[in-house]
Amino acid sequence: MDNSRSLRTSLFRSNSLTAMAAGLLSVLLVFFRMRLWQLDLAVPVVYWGDASYFNVMVKALAEGTWNYHIPRLGAPFGMDAVDYPDACTLDFAVIKILTVIVHNPFLSANLFWLLTIPLAGVFAALFFRSLQISHLFSAWFATLVAISPFVFYRISLTGRLSFRRRNAVTQLHRGAPGTVRIFRNSA
Repeated sequence: MDNSRSLRTSLFRSNSLTAMAAGLLSVLLVFFRMRLWQLDLAVPVVYWGDASYFNVMVKALAEGTWNYHIPRLGAPFGMDAVDYPDACTLDFAVIKILTVIVHNPFLSANLFWLLTIPLAGVFAALFFRSLQISHLFSAWFATLVAISPFVFYRISLTGRLSFRRRNAVTQLHRGAPGTVRIFRNSA
């Protein structure tokens, strides 16, 4: 009985370390590749597509309303956001907490996006470990999942990136307007 308990504790610790390593590695790679020390995270990183809508939602959260009715948007009576259903309640709750802490809606949106990257690495590592994949390969695969080009294709503030028909890698390589280039031109 005691032996199985210590085995479970040891397994939990080793899986937790693998997951934390994958999360830390993914956020470090993003930090250095995007040169985040040069960006002002207090302003939105992207101004096009779905990011504009989500920036409006985060601004409404910062002003004290929830996203059902936004009185300052849409004349003369405001905007009813329930007309545009969005299953982001948990995302918006976390963003609301971040906004209360940092007092800047766009900084909290960018921090939330950055937070989703290591979280993706952590959960992917735990998933790979549940498949009995070794710790090293679990951390490596999880890091690849967390920093996949799809994450950078559309840096919307929720990390729930919209689906497009275009190939994300091609758009990143070409440097489409509004995207963050992560590949250099070969020519």
